[in-house]
Amino acid sequence: LDTGSPAVRETIGAYLDDLLSLGVAGFRIDAAKHMAADDVAAIVAALPEGTRIMSEVIRGPLEPIQPEEYVPFGEVFEFSYARDLTPQLESAMLSDPDLSSERPMHVPEPSAIVFIDNHDTERGEADITYRDGARYLLANALMLADEYGTPVLYSGYAFSDRDAGAPSEADGAVSPGVCVAEPGPDASYTDGERTCVQSWIGIAGMLDWRAVVGVAPRLPGVNEGDAYGFERQGRGVIAVNPSESEATIAVPTTMPDGVYCDVVQNGAAFPGATLAGDGEVAKDCPERARVSVSDGAASFTLAPLQAQAIHLWSRVP
Repeated sequence: LDTGSPAVRETIGAYLDDLLSLGVAGFRIDAAKHMAADDVAAIVAALPEGTRIMSEVIRGPLEPIQPEEYVPFGEVFEFSYARDLTPQLESAMLSDPDLSSERPMHVPEPSAIVFIDNHDTERGEADITYRDGARYLLANALMLADEYGTPVLYSGYAFSDRDAGAPSEADGAVSPGVCVAEPGPDASYTDGERTCVQSWIGIAGMLDWRAVVGVAPRLPGVNEGDAYGFERQGRGVIAVNPSESEATIAVPTTMPDGVYCDVVQNGAAFPGATLAGDGEVAKDCPERARVSVSDGAASFTLAPLQAQAIHLWSRVP
């Protein structure tokens, strides 16, 4: 389409306006990179204020088109995020990103949408997907613990043929998505079954964790052997062990002394939870999920390929 033509822009805009009238909240622009940024900006400018725009612009070496060109009118999927994180997990050599300023070769934080894999990359460039089970949980836990960008969890369906379509009915309609009985990193998925990553106990716990830490800044992390951990100042601590051996690590923290419950093992919201010290929290926390904070350090004992995370509302009374 000639997106530089006023008539074409008006026609596209009218279609998007019609979708908005039906209740659509915003748009993911597939392959935005293949449309001139000025053309997309002109179409978007005519939409109602508050329409959410998310552009797919894949960053590539020596490419003349860069994601930053699409930032002025919306958010952009930052493909470099997974490309930077997953090799560290695979090599068990985690380190801090640049915490002092905007991250090099990444779009500015408020405009970034980050992910470990998506519907395209899980069948292509993604090095870590649902098939990697525990390591996939580590990757998503670290993404949810980070302060950079808006994280996207990808929940698809199991497949062995990369060209297979979605599970469908006899008439060709896509089958309803149904989670397996116990979705999680250790589940065995049959082709066509939904992975339901959002329902994994550890992911649900990290979504809670992210809500509790809010906008607290990410502090410099520490390493002990292959283990790595960091604090979101005064609100939560995460530690991960990407290796094949057990590891221990003490992560500096400003959280109050006490025993806390690991939300990766124990899951999301504790009934009646309030801020630490204000009543009962972390009910029924098993011994294996308890983490001690004392004298400015959170002490973690991590099994191979395990993550643990605590926050202010997960303190054990």
